[in-house]
Amino acid sequence: IRYNTDSSKMEVWIGDKWMQVSVTEASGLGGRAFRVGGGSGGTIIETWNIATEGNAIDTGFDLTTGVHSHACAGSRTRCVAAGGRSSAGSPYALQNVIQFFEMTSLSNSIDFGDLTFSQGRCEGASNQTRMVTGGQQHSASNNTMNLITIQTTGNATDFGDLVLARELVHALESPTRGIIMGGNLPPNDTAQNAMDFFTFSTTGGALDFGDLTFGRYAPTGMSNNTRGLIAQGTGPGGQNIIDFVQIATTGNAQDFGDAQENKFGAGGFSGPTRCGFFGGYTDTTKINAINIITKGNSTFFGDLTLTGTYLGGHSDVHGGL
Repeated sequence: IRYNTDSSKMEVWIGDKWMQVSVTEASGLGGRAFRVGGGSGGTIIETWNIATEGNAIDTGFDLTTGVHSHACAGSRTRCVAAGGRSSAGSPYALQNVIQFFEMTSLSNSIDFGDLTFSQGRCEGASNQTRMVTGGQQHSASNNTMNLITIQTTGNATDFGDLVLARELVHALESPTRGIIMGGNLPPNDTAQNAMDFFTFSTTGGALDFGDLTFGRYAPTGMSNNTRGLIAQGTGPGGQNIIDFVQIATTGNAQDFGDAQENKFGAGGFSGPTRCGFFGGYTDTTKINAINIITKGNSTFFGDLTLTGTYLGGHSDVHGGL
């Protein structure tokens, strides 16, 4: 190993040549989860440490545009909230706004740009550089996915199409692949068991991954970099089942365990070993945790400062990083 003074990079000898050592700056947060808007409050940003059980803390900062039923994802340092339904005035007014904040230096959210259309009852998945959204309120025909480049600002572009147009989906991810699952097919509120997957590095839309153990909408997705969890949802009536999938393969979900309560519309957070979900209908402040490595039921983690449904969730150690 050597330090190249010309390039200011560390290098390692690989057989017959020197190769640069790739490094990524740690976030410095040690695994922090965020509740980002949602519910009747719509603007609140709360946070807690994933490694230790306890209650969330109100950061004192807010989303500039209050939303619920929005897409929420991001990188190790930046959280992005896209679209959603207005939490002020008409609660069903769709939004095209993209807003962000830096998790290492908290502030009120900053305008990022606009989606290609006003999008609500949607969700997003991300790796370190790209975020993709899918799902659309009250639409059985709009299956367009939006692509956001996380570290820049600007408007979203067309990523491609979901296999099935639907609303009230959720998402999970690995560094290379995102999965959008569940949902509701208007106008008859038909719960869906579909899972669509896509590759972040391409812009070709989604393909069929497999099926959930049963159809449901407004579930919650969580993941580390190999395994995904899908908790709760409704179809109709709240459900407490937790499914799991292996992200690198395709196939149907399998039973993982049970949530403590029958809820839907909760937010999610993810880490290498501990994931969880929070809030949901009927309104609750409870945060639940799951050990993603071993099958089992969720356990009580702590409480939010404010109840809510259709919440945004993010962490700096999620499965896409």
